[in-house]
Amino acid sequence: MKILIIKTGALGDVVRCTFIAQALKDKYKREKLEIYWLTSQLAKPMFNNNSYVAEVLVENKQSFSKLKKINFDLVINLEESKELSALVSELNTKKIQGFYMKNKKIIASETAKEWFDMSAVGPSPKNDILKIKNKKTHRQLMSEIIEVKDYKKYAPFIRLTQNQRTIANDFLRRHNLSRSDLIIGFNPSGGSGRWNKNLPIKKASWLIEKLYKKYNATIILLGGPNEIERNKEIIKITKAPIISAGCGNDLTEFPAIISVCSLVITTNSLALHLSLALKRKTIVMIGPTSPTEIGMYGLGKKVIANSKCVGCYKKSCKAIEKINEKQILNEVEGLI
Repeated sequence: MKILIIKTGALGDVVRCTFIAQALKDKYKREKLEIYWLTSQLAKPMFNNNSYVAEVLVENKQSFSKLKKINFDLVINLEESKELSALVSELNTKKIQGFYMKNKKIIASETAKEWFDMSAVGPSPKNDILKIKNKKTHRQLMSEIIEVKDYKKYAPFIRLTQNQRTIANDFLRRHNLSRSDLIIGFNPSGGSGRWNKNLPIKKASWLIEKLYKKYNATIILLGGPNEIERNKEIIKITKAPIISAGCGNDLTEFPAIISVCSLVITTNSLALHLSLALKRKTIVMIGPTSPTEIGMYGLGKKVIANSKCVGCYKKSCKAIEKINEKQILNEVEGLI
């Protein structure tokens, strides 16, 4: 039995969908199952040690051509893009779950209609209303698309390679750290900038100082290419030692660095999903995105902004500025 999963972006969404391959292996355990996964070039390293996926293909013309020559039993497309939905309609498959193209329109399979209707390409303004009213986690919604009922058994799946373990150990040695130390990874920003997930710099600085003073914790400041200047400013004004992980780590290095942390405090971003996939204790700060969709898998806590705007998904949303940093400190106490 051959199954194709299409999930290419955003990076955090790819991570939190990785449970699907394991769920399908269990669902079709009586079959000789081969799972293919089509993803982006950036996301490919996250599958380097995934025993549930037989082959990972990068989103390009060469991969499209290869996929068109394979006879699939099931194609699962979790991308509402026209290009990928059109690709699905050209593939040889017995069944489609998710999205495909018909008469130049994106069509949702019966199991994917609920997710489609609340998505960015769903009928407006109904989609926004449904998104706000939604009470299901992302894991439950994806599981319903693939018709897996016991979804609570599964969590994002990433296993470090030996190379990544070496990177992690080198990081510890370089900074004179031990895995017995209290190491807190702190990711106060929100990645792509689609929504404002950036914790105000002064709040980030205050929190680092309190974590250092109260717990004698080692703070590793995390971030991506968009956070270079913000992180420089945080380091400049903070009166506590900070180890900067840098903002240029790729998807081989970034999970390795997160793996050395005892606890990760982060916005709803790639760092959150990697932390949970690596089974690290985690606190997530939530502002403009849905707190309901985020599952913590028994690994941590959500700190939700004290704002009526939470989960509005508006570009102008400033809910993240209303995060209570004292509440974060309290949650740290409970987790460590």
